[in-house]
Amino acid sequence: MNGLARPIAVALLTAAGLGGCGSYRSTADFRAAEQRAVLALPAMAASRAAVEVGSGDGVQPPATPAKVVQPLPGSKTVPPPPVAGGPGGPPAPAGHRDATAAVATGSGPDRRPGAVVAAAGAAPVQPTGAPSPESPVAARPGTRSEVVLGSFGTSSGPIGAAVATIPVAVRAWAATVNAAGGLDGHPVRVVFGDDGGDPGKALALARRMVEQDHAVAFVGTHGPTTLQAVVPYAEEHRIPIVGGTTSLAVEDQSPMVFNPQVGLFGSGRGFVTTLTHQSPARKASVIYCREAPGCAASHDAIVSYAGQAGVQIVHQAQVSLAQPDFTAEVVAARQAGAEAVIGVVDVASMLRYMRSAQRQGWKPVFSGSFAFDTVDAERAGPDAEGLLAFAGTADFDGSPKMADYRAAVGRVEPGGATGGPGAHAWAQGRLLEAAGRHLPDTVTSAAILTGLWALRGETLGGIVPPLTFPDGPHRDVNRCIVPIRLAGGHWTQPLGDRFVCA
Repeated sequence: MNGLARPIAVALLTAAGLGGCGSYRSTADFRAAEQRAVLALPAMAASRAAVEVGSGDGVQPPATPAKVVQPLPGSKTVPPPPVAGGPGGPPAPAGHRDATAAVATGSGPDRRPGAVVAAAGAAPVQPTGAPSPESPVAARPGTRSEVVLGSFGTSSGPIGAAVATIPVAVRAWAATVNAAGGLDGHPVRVVFGDDGGDPGKALALARRMVEQDHAVAFVGTHGPTTLQAVVPYAEEHRIPIVGGTTSLAVEDQSPMVFNPQVGLFGSGRGFVTTLTHQSPARKASVIYCREAPGCAASHDAIVSYAGQAGVQIVHQAQVSLAQPDFTAEVVAARQAGAEAVIGVVDVASMLRYMRSAQRQGWKPVFSGSFAFDTVDAERAGPDAEGLLAFAGTADFDGSPKMADYRAAVGRVEPGGATGGPGAHAWAQGRLLEAAGRHLPDTVTSAAILTGLWALRGETLGGIVPPLTFPDGPHRDVNRCIVPIRLAGGHWTQPLGDRFVCA
């Protein structure tokens, strides 16, 4: 892949994360894609999470849960159940391979800390540094019924690289909650699937997770251009989607999408509020990409809200994410009297814009969105110093309240990427914990929904603003962001963990 292709692909994801970009595919397209989808998604090797080796079809079949991590101090330890096809266990299902893998616990002559070993009769599994995005995270076995969750999205290719922090966070959360006893005593298993950016495949994956793997909810979805195909199915079957992508209008409108982080509507306004709460600049230029509809949607939200917040939009320009230089836009914005530049683009494009401004000797305030809240921005060096953005939760790096997220990733998947999107997914897992405080012996989607609707002013330990979900659209549940600023190579919270709402 050339040096420009990946930034463009990542930028398209960013753009999708900034506005409601719908699908241009018809229902017939979805159905046709569904018929041919998910037939040959090979499972990849895993290193820090348990892996069920299934039929290689992208979504693994249910299997006996495998042990994921060593228990945390004070957690319950229960013996694993017999393995299907093994001594004392039930017969293995027809066609199911006896190759359930688990993270070694360090006990026994052949178990080294961090090594991955295969079940009896299977070839050893060699660690590769990252679990497969299609592989289930198996639960610690317990005495109560297993809770199966589905997590799907665009986990492959350059877009997959851009959202890589989300599956990492879900795996870290699942392993942590299981080590502490599960959801109200229920072991958790998460089944992952890669939709390849195809809405039809996303729908096929979701259906397989529910109808074959018996998933009762979705968590950590990461398909900013595909989730819209699944929401109608979730609504029809009353399957909660715990955490959307903050990128689609359908997420704000659906009663089945429960976002603990800010939604699309609040995110659009967040572009303005992060500027007004961190800078005196009130004359702004807005640049937004032409490659994705989400950019235009966010531009419209900014322009419609700016006046209410006391910001005057003096210049607007639609730009290309492939532009190597933004001198023309810089000159026009400067001549218009702009004091700030609001970028509805990716971090790479914003950095190129900032460098163009520096060459012109112009130093306005530069500001963007939650899509900038990444370690990539932190690694940009002096060029990004002072950049403004916002977080959808307490900031992944700047807040001590997110220390458990950072620690869990380091413990479960050392070297795994962290970032704002991963912090969103961590909060989504925490929301499931809050909704699952009092679960029946057999967990259903209805039980999860009842727990979500019962929440009143839930803050998940202060990492999100108070949440109360009505039985209806959730656009207005959370309009709040945390203003952040790059200082000294790290995202900081100038206002602390304070949420700014619009």
